[in-house]
Amino acid sequence: MRRDARARDVLKQMAAIFVVRAQWGKENAAGTIAAAKALRQEKGDSFFVRESFELEIQANLAKNDIAGANGAITAFEEKGKSDGMPDWAKSAEVKRARLLELQGKHREALAIHRKYARDRDAGEEATLGELRCLKMAPDFNALNAKAELVIGEARGKKGVSARLLTGAFNARAEAALNAGKIKEALLDFLQGAIVLNKSGETSLEHEASLSGGAVACAKVAAAEKEKAKKDAYKQRAQELHAELKKFYPGSKLLGPAEEAIKAVK
Repeated sequence: MRRDARARDVLKQMAAIFVVRAQWGKENAAGTIAAAKALRQEKGDSFFVRESFELEIQANLAKNDIAGANGAITAFEEKGKSDGMPDWAKSAEVKRARLLELQGKHREALAIHRKYARDRDAGEEATLGELRCLKMAPDFNALNAKAELVIGEARGKKGVSARLLTGAFNARAEAALNAGKIKEALLDFLQGAIVLNKSGETSLEHEASLSGGAVACAKVAAAEKEKAKKDAYKQRAQELHAELKKFYPGSKLLGPAEEAIKAVK
């Protein structure tokens, strides 16, 4: 349809972005990048230019391609400025913060995330970034306080992002683990691993909740004296590890979860 001269322009544009989305859905980072660039090359003022940039940046980040991500972010920023789109510049800056995270510059990234945490357009992504950075800093007191704030503000509200809540529960769980409150941590990890993930969509937050849940279950099992309880917790840890492996086969979080399970004697 994209090459069909008879097709309406809007249909051609939709076909082009469907290709980008399909490549990203297949976790084909290289294909996503190529399709995103092709979309903009074919029509620089497409309705889907912003989405094409954002998916291209995500694909580069998924590849840990620092140079590629930096180039795409810069091009996105410049396009936003030249076209008078301030929201694009905000989105690009939050993506740059994610790039800083991958480089281990968590304090620098944290400053950017906090700048946009209350922003209507970029707030969710920035808040999730803030939680990640506080964990990596590490600053568990601030992490727990931020997680409690997000969870408290969501209480009683409709339409709150499941991804945002998962990130907040994960953060509170990490703070609990650090304080030695393993069972409390497990309950929070399970919120993201099971309760909130009704859509079945993959995300960094769901991946972390599955891994954290497996680790917490294994730690509870290791501390149990009663064999039946120990075996039950170990089996649940193995089930969460299996889910992690199924949905995120290349995850770097598989190793820590596996090690925690092996430590159960």
